[in-house]
Amino acid sequence: MANRCTQWFVAGMLLCVAGTSTPAEPEQLTITQAVQLALANSPDLQAAEQRLEAAQARVGIARSRYLPQVSFNGIAKLGLAGATNGLALLGLPASPFYRNLAEAANVNQDIFDFGRTRHATGVARAEVEAAKQELAGTRLRVEERAKVAFLGVLSAQRVSQVRQQALRERQGVERKTQEFFQAGLSSKLDANLAEVGLRGADLAVARAGNDEQAAWAALFAALGRPEGPHYDLVEPQFTLAPPDRLTSEIDQALVTRPDLRALQAELEAQQQRVEYAQSLRRPVLLGVFSGGYARFEKLTAAQLMSGGLGLFAPLYTGGGLEAQVKAERRALDALRARYASRVLEVRVEVSRAHADLLKTLDSARANQQIAAYAEEALRLAQTRYRAQLTSFVELLTAETSTEQARADYAQALYNYQISRAHLNTAVGLEP
Repeated sequence: MANRCTQWFVAGMLLCVAGTSTPAEPEQLTITQAVQLALANSPDLQAAEQRLEAAQARVGIARSRYLPQVSFNGIAKLGLAGATNGLALLGLPASPFYRNLAEAANVNQDIFDFGRTRHATGVARAEVEAAKQELAGTRLRVEERAKVAFLGVLSAQRVSQVRQQALRERQGVERKTQEFFQAGLSSKLDANLAEVGLRGADLAVARAGNDEQAAWAALFAALGRPEGPHYDLVEPQFTLAPPDRLTSEIDQALVTRPDLRALQAELEAQQQRVEYAQSLRRPVLLGVFSGGYARFEKLTAAQLMSGGLGLFAPLYTGGGLEAQVKAERRALDALRARYASRVLEVRVEVSRAHADLLKTLDSARANQQIAAYAEEALRLAQTRYRAQLTSFVELLTAETSTEQARADYAQALYNYQISRAHLNTAVGLEP
């Protein structure tokens, strides 16, 4: 009985300790870690990697025609020789005998095909390069999305903190105004204005909280994870700096943009398709060897082995091969036009991103000064109001202006970083 009581006592103490234990601290997350998580979990990046591996496998398929094709087949036949042609057998098993039992190893080799295998391999290799550039472009987009979402959460948190600080200040003002009104030291108008300011601050806090929750949802989506406990985001270090000259940024983009490089690879692949279609109008020289066993009355080497050369030359195809060449050439012209159009789009994207970064840079610098002026004006208004040298309306106006200046400055700093990430992505660099 004593042991059982002791066990119950220990179990109760453990439950008490577990109930009063402090919750675990949120996991810290830097912007670099966020990008790594996004790259590891991105379905788009995984799909691009699989497409690259598929393209690499197609190179092996195309290059296989350079090597001999070895096969084995056999047959047990009784009846008309031509009746088994539907089996598409090769070598000795296809020998024209009424009754036969045969098996053979066969070797087929393309000896000369006027570049068909070379062009087919060139198409496959160009497709691999295009897939690599597609993968690089997908990686940049995933990184950009993760960084923008990370900065979006920080921006929303900062605005929420500003709104909550404003709410606390409004609560204090409203409380003092009510005390003054009860003591007959202020008018009903001041009390009503304080109440309006408090309700407005409440609404601003609620809206900021909703915006922060939406920002968290976007961040978890960018990380490729289901929404869960929020992280403790670490502020990234940055400095306000202007971008390079626009012409330099555009020149860099035309060299490094993965989508442009992918189109260049597609152009190379299409050029190889044109040459492949042209090679179809030329002859092909093939070689074949078959050796094995067949049931003959007398077994000789001549009966058990066969080899030969074959020549296939298209003489008239009803215009099909010419039409194929024409179709591939028109596809090449269309792809060239698409590339030229994409170059123009890239120029516009870089120009817009460059202008947006300059705008956010100017906004951040201006809002920094505005916030400093607003803080000084608020301190002066509070001092004058306590000394009864100014009206409550002027104090309320100074508080409203300061709150807005704080929020605008916080958003301007993060908007600058987001614009920097957009410009880097537009140029083709890591955001």
